[in-house]
Amino acid sequence: MAAPAAAAAAKFALLNRRELLQFAGNAAMSAAVVTLGLGTLIAGAAARSSTAAPGGGGGTVGGGAMGPVGADVLSAAIELKKAKDAGNLTFLSTPGNYAFQIDQLAAGDGSCGLALPCLQLIQIALAQFGTVGISDLNRACTGDLPHSSGYSAHWVGRAVDFASLGGQILTGGDSASVALLQRIAPLLPPSSQVGQVEDRYAHGSWFDLGPNVSEFTGDAPNHLHVDVGRNSSAGLLL
Repeated sequence: MAAPAAAAAAKFALLNRRELLQFAGNAAMSAAVVTLGLGTLIAGAAARSSTAAPGGGGGTVGGGAMGPVGADVLSAAIELKKAKDAGNLTFLSTPGNYAFQIDQLAAGDGSCGLALPCLQLIQIALAQFGTVGISDLNRACTGDLPHSSGYSAHWVGRAVDFASLGGQILTGGDSASVALLQRIAPLLPPSSQVGQVEDRYAHGSWFDLGPNVSEFTGDAPNHLHVDVGRNSSAGLLL
């Protein structure tokens, strides 16, 4: 595991470089990212329409500006697989590419569990931004513990790390991160958590997320962490 772990650390270090935020307008940087294996996360994201959204289907709830979300894990996963196959939902390749978790769930295999609210959050992000990049889902299925322990909500499939939205690499305090948080904050159940609060302070974009959500420091500013409570079974407030 040492070599894959080192490779993952190197990839996350690259994402943490501030100049990567300019990748959308820098062909040389984009080529360098593809060379290091991150191209599946961001290649083509900026070129796709930011209004493209996964197709609707049976078993959905909600709608309007939020977009429809799956009423159960299977229907949500099927819609996310459609977005993945269309290239609108991409995944950072870590030791255990998280894309397989969506494929399994869409096939009715729940052995690598992802909580319904996390799948719904990704659907909402897709409806809002058109393209979404994910860097972390259920770590228990991969054994991947970057800078954390098994206590993380990722370990029980109740957390999602957004790495890009609409082709924009995230820091947690950038405009896309803030826009998503403003959309989802009223929907998050009690005991939810959001990371990267210090990056929002640094960008002057901190705002009250409401009584159900706590914010924490110390998480790398190369993504936006959202979890719906490690010790909870609550769903989104749809």
